[in-house]
Amino acid sequence: MGRTTATEIHERFDNRYGDELRSVGYFDDGESDFVFVRDDVESTYDCAEVGQIIRDVRLEAIGSENQESMYAHGELLCTVRCFDEATELHTSVDETTGFMIAVDAGSIVDLRETVEICRSILTG
Repeated sequence: MGRTTATEIHERFDNRYGDELRSVGYFDDGESDFVFVRDDVESTYDCAEVGQIIRDVRLEAIGSENQESMYAHGELLCTVRCFDEATELHTSVDETTGFMIAVDAGSIVDLRETVEICRSILTG
């Protein structure tokens, strides 16, 4: 599921966001990587920082069941972080598999639709 699904997410989000797409990454039991990172974004991170980001997203995935049990809102579909320059979406398939998508701030007009596109790819 990892790289192949991340590549499909990249294709769909590249069509949707074009130059506003910043990165698409994934993690699973065996590996973690980014299938796309825009050049200006890539130049701001070193390998250690990328590793810390992936570690943080992995830990977030492990805690998703806890989040679901704390909030009576159903399944946790994704976590969104809004920064001055970017919006990050993290979505987990399970405790060991997930995806990271970043777009320029202000690019997402309909957050729910964006999440549903991502989830439709993950659920087939």
